[in-house]
Amino acid sequence: MVGMLRESEGWAPEIARSAMLRGAELLIWWVSAAAPDLHTMARARADENRVFVALAAPPDGAGGIVSGVFDPLGQPLATGVPGAEHGIFASLFRPLARHKEMAPGSHVVFSWRPETFMGP
Repeated sequence: MVGMLRESEGWAPEIARSAMLRGAELLIWWVSAAAPDLHTMARARADENRVFVALAAPPDGAGGIVSGVFDPLGQPLATGVPGAEHGIFASLFRPLARHKEMAPGSHVVFSWRPETFMGP
């Protein structure tokens, strides 16, 4: 299942967590303007929810890399070329997004109260 985040939704951890709890294995985060720390936030959302995150953003104008695909550990699988508009791709091994333990006894769902993230 795929979850979608747009613009500032990726900055709020609860929105990504809610999508993961509903079964998303891949979060696609689209932004219309580059901003500092987008990569850091995308990596954080991937790591804290143990899902793949694809970040799509225009070039930042300063020659920095903005777009990327990150694995459930927050590591980059593919990144854009600095300062250029183009497509990127990555192969995703979806079973990695189903393993939710960060370390023994630290399950990303069972150590939280999911009802606090889930709406009606």
